[in-house]
Parts: sequence; C-alpha cells; structure tokens
Amino acid sequence: MFTLIIFNHMRLLKLFIVLIVVCICRSATAQIPNTWLQKANLPDTGRAFPFAFSIGNKGYVGGGFNINGYYKDFWEYDPATDTWTKKNDLPFGKRAFGISFSFNGKGYIGLGIDSGNIYPTDFWEYDPIQDTWLQKANFPGIGRYGAASFIIDSVGYLGTGYSAVGFPMDDFWAYNIKADTWAQKANYGGGQMYGATAFASTTKGYILTGSYNSQATLTQNVWEYDSKTNLWIKKKDFPGTARISAIGLNVSGHFYLGGGSVTDNSPLGITNTNDFWEYFPDYDAWIMKDSMPIASNGMASFAINDKGYFCNGYNWDKSLYFKTTYEYTIDTIKYTAISPINSSIIPTTNEIIIYPNPTTIQLAVRSSKLELTKVEIIDLLGRKYDINCSLHFNQCLIDVSQLPIAVYLLKVSDKNGHQNLIKFIKE
Repeated sequence: MFTLIIFNHMRLLKLFIVLIVVCICRSATAQIPNTWLQKANLPDTGRAFPFAFSIGNKGYVGGGFNINGYYKDFWEYDPATDTWTKKNDLPFGKRAFGISFSFNGKGYIGLGIDSGNIYPTDFWEYDPIQDTWLQKANFPGIGRYGAASFIIDSVGYLGTGYSAVGFPMDDFWAYNIKADTWAQKANYGGGQMYGATAFASTTKGYILTGSYNSQATLTQNVWEYDSKTNLWIKKKDFPGTARISAIGLNVSGHFYLGGGSVTDNSPLGITNTNDFWEYFPDYDAWIMKDSMPIASNGMASFAINDKGYFCNGYNWDKSLYFKTTYEYTIDTIKYTAISPINSSIIPTTNEIIIYPNPTTIQLAVRSSKLELTKVEIIDLLGRKYDINCSLHFNQCLIDVSQLPIAVYLLKVSDKNGHQNLIKFIKE
C-alpha cells in the first residue's frame, strides 16, 4: 500500500529527504519490484531447452542440450539457500525440447527429442519427497518437440510442436492427472505452430508467438483457450517483435513473456532478444517491463511464490550456452480493475497543480482554487491503485516510488462533484 504523507510548505523539503532515506533503506533490505537479481549458477554445464517446473518452494531443471550433446541430469533449486542439489536423473535418459508442468506436489514431463533423434511419446511423474519417477500413460498423439503446454486445475494441456513426420502440428490435447488419461481437444486456433510460448490462469490458457515452419516464419499471434467451452479466441497481437522459443510464466497471477529468437539481417538471419513483457488478460493489453539481464532463447523458467526464476538458454550472436540463473521480483502493488481509459480523450485542468512531472519518488498535489476531497491513481489499463489518501489544506505528497515505470492518471475529486484527470509519468 502506498504511503500518503501530509505536508505543508515548511515541511516539504524535510519530508523529501526522509523519503529518499526510506527508499535507500528499503533497497538495502529487500529486492525492488520489477527487478532482476543474479543467483547461483546451475552447477553443471550450460544448456538450452531443458525441462523445468516448480513444486512448493523448490524449482526443478533437467535435461537439455548443447554443442556437446544431450543431457539427463536433474537438479533441485532452493531459493532460501540459493543452492542447487543433484537429484536422480531423468528416467528416460538424455532429452531436450519437451514439455513440463506441476500439480499437487508432483512434476510431469514428457515428449521432446532425444540423443538418437527420436521423438518419444512417454510421460512421467516426479515425486520430490521420494526423488522417484513413475511412468504414466503415454501421449497418444504424434511425437514432437517444441510443443506448448500449460495446466488448469488438475488438467495439463499440450499442443502444437514440430512433429516426427516433419512438419508443425496444430492438434491439442488434455491430460487428466487424476485419471491418468488423455483426450483430444479442439485444434489450436492459430494453425500449425512450434516453438510457441504458453501460460495459464485458473480457467484460461494462452499460446502465443512461435513459428509456422522450419524457415522461421515467426508470429506475434496470441490465442486464448477456454477450458470450459473448449474454444479458441484470437486476441490482439503481441506488441513486441515476432519470436520463437521465448519464455512464458505465470507468477502469482502475473503473466510474463520474454526473450526468445527473432529474425535480423545478420549472416545467421536470427538473433536473440532480452525484452520482457507483462500481459493483462482482462484488458488484452501488454506493458514492457525491465529487460532481462541476458538475451537468450530456450531458457528454463519456473515460479516460486511472487518470484520468477530463469536459467540456461542459448545466445546466437555469442554461440554461448548459459548456466546462469536469474530471479525476477514481480510488482505486487494492489489495484482494483475498472475500465480501460483512452488516453487521447483525457480532460485536463489548470486548477490543480502536480509536481514534479515526470517523477520518480514522490508526487505533490495542490490546488488554490478548488476544495479537493479525494485523490486516486489509475493506469491506462484502468487499474485503480490502492493508496491511503488524506488531504490537508488542499495539498498532499504521494510516495510513487513503487509504481512501475509507465503513464498514469491522477483522478482528483473536488467538493463541486467534479472529477479531474491529470496525466503524469513515472520514470
């Protein structure tokens, strides 16, 4: 919750200094939202396209490949101690480019491509308490790599991918974890695809970006799957560059897409990007966040509480396989969803003064002509932020240091019943 500090002109400078000290102390004791922090490297060699999921307060990464071949080792990451622990190897041997998710204390992995250039269809369950693997019902579709997967309730979903018969797929399947059964669902709405990114809410799944063919015809498509109606709905295109093999993750209800490979004019015709985006399904809108520390594709990703973790991957420009791990702290500012706002038709007023604008730490509000009754902050997606406002002599000072970098509206109500909207920028 933001802190609203009442002030008068004599105390403004003093409070400004106090705010700076508070911010410095906060940054020294806790990671700032929307920031990246490097953590312990995976102890083994760098690699790309490993299996990854989280269970409870631990993350798990295994398999993958690099220039030396494929891997079968399996590791547990503990963020509390920032350590990796070797676990029992993958049950099927060396493999990469598969799918993975977790549910109710167990991890699930399968498909992909192995060191013999085989496209297996086996599917496995991991028990972290016993450190054991149990084979489940085989996937009934065609073997593939680069498929997209997500989980909704107790059902895992997977589809698309590059098939063993030599072309991308658009079929889509549901795995009932409790019954250990597979059922085919409505084909993916975007057509044949591989290397797409996926994440899910409690009832909807999303498959986005990817490539239509082996010639890397990349897309910005975003499709929503409704698990209750078994229908696909086309959403607005992803506003970033079309890409393949990006990371997608749901961190405490925040949906992220980042990195991946994009086309360029280099001799290879492809490079990596490190831009990082948050998606808001309620508004079908995106906001760019702080860039990832490295440009990479084929990274492992998992979420633990309100943090996302990303490791491994490959950089085309440097021909480098990473084993670095990064922790991303999400924005946890409270807000209430209202209606999206068209910033081009925002009314303005000269009777209310706000400063500084743009701002980074604080925003002062005052009026010598109107009797102010309420101050609110709203972003252009229509989300009302949770601030505790108490005006004194028609003026106040608001701490905005925790707001993400973006354009916002200050909604100021006066005694005459007018609601004044004033645009400001948080840098």
